[in-house]
Amino acid sequence: MNTQHEIADIPSLTNKEFFRMFGSLTGARIESVLDKEMILDDVCSIGPWISEGMSQFPEEDFLSDILKRLDALAKRMRGGTKAEMLEIIEELRDVETKETSAAEYGRGELEKALDAIKESA
Repeated sequence: MNTQHEIADIPSLTNKEFFRMFGSLTGARIESVLDKEMILDDVCSIGPWISEGMSQFPEEDFLSDILKRLDALAKRMRGGTKAEMLEIIEELRDVETKETSAAEYGRGELEKALDAIKESA
């Protein structure tokens, strides 16, 4: 029959496999399980912070009102000033598109993190 010392020398087994095979865990494995449970408790408590962070991303049309106003203003302008204004408007549209894409990606990644936390709880 194996002793606890010999059993501890099977690091390839998970704690679950180890317990099923031998009916108990070594002291070191028990400590490891308790440490992981404490970490899991800490991880589960960050969900509200992640949700709050997700809410801070800009909405898809966050610049639409100002862009409409700038478009209306550009229609009343003439010459080089109008051309410059139209360039600025186009640059702002690019910023809006990039920020929207980044926000969608960020929200998606944070949603994955929340899902992983919920699954591990």
